[in-house]
Amino acid sequence: MEKLYKLLLVFFVGTLSIACSSDDNADIGGNNDGPIIPQLGYFPQNVGNSWTYDIQSEDFSEQDHLYVSGETTQNGVTYKTFATDNTPTGFYTSLLTTGKLSSDNSKILYSGTINIGEILGGIEGLSFDLTNFVILDNNASLGNLLSSQSGEFYQDLAEYGLNVEYTLASTSSGDLETLTLENGTTHNDIKIVNLSFSLKIDAIFTFMGVQIPYTILSTQEVVSSTQYYAYNIGMIFAETQIQYQLEEIPNVGIEIPVPENYQYNLKEILTNFSLENS
Repeated sequence: MEKLYKLLLVFFVGTLSIACSSDDNADIGGNNDGPIIPQLGYFPQNVGNSWTYDIQSEDFSEQDHLYVSGETTQNGVTYKTFATDNTPTGFYTSLLTTGKLSSDNSKILYSGTINIGEILGGIEGLSFDLTNFVILDNNASLGNLLSSQSGEFYQDLAEYGLNVEYTLASTSSGDLETLTLENGTTHNDIKIVNLSFSLKIDAIFTFMGVQIPYTILSTQEVVSSTQYYAYNIGMIFAETQIQYQLEEIPNVGIEIPVPENYQYNLKEILTNFSLENS
């Protein structure tokens, strides 16, 4: 179960905006009084910027300190990388620390590897790559599809094989004028993005040289993650739901190491942030 939870965290979704020059903000306590802050966008990405989140689930309460750890340039494209002080426990924080971000006008793009095998209990080799997957578009309206990637691949596991079909999609969920978090802080000018991940999995058994497919996971949305981004701050709240139900697996003398069902809810709530000067 621990491996399963770790995958889900590694899996997918945060949403960001274009980074500009920064001043700085400090403890969350509603709207801070002080000097006028430059227009930073929905995710200021200067190296050194940081955000602290309370991570809450049914089973535990932790804290993640996320920060922009570096900047690299490849083929003329600038990417920002992220890190946490300790192993991240949040879905959003885990997502950012296992990939890299780039900007293209109003869009924020994610590149990284999604490990499906961790969702399924730690099966190795079940992964796919994302390149320039749009996770936020500042100009998108409610319901706009930002990005979508579908694919299919096969993994041979000796006694049987797994054929995996997947679809990953990001969608604009509109705007809010204000949002008050569970800790009582209120933020203005909010953009909302939903990340969804659907899977279909067939187990492929071989009998007398003939491959026989059997659906063990019918097409289901296994991850739905919604993130809220406040202008001049970044991601202030994320809620991620992870769930699936396997089909009844016939007794063929082979154990498939996948939990029969899983349901989990995770919240990430901003408590503190600091923005560096450009």
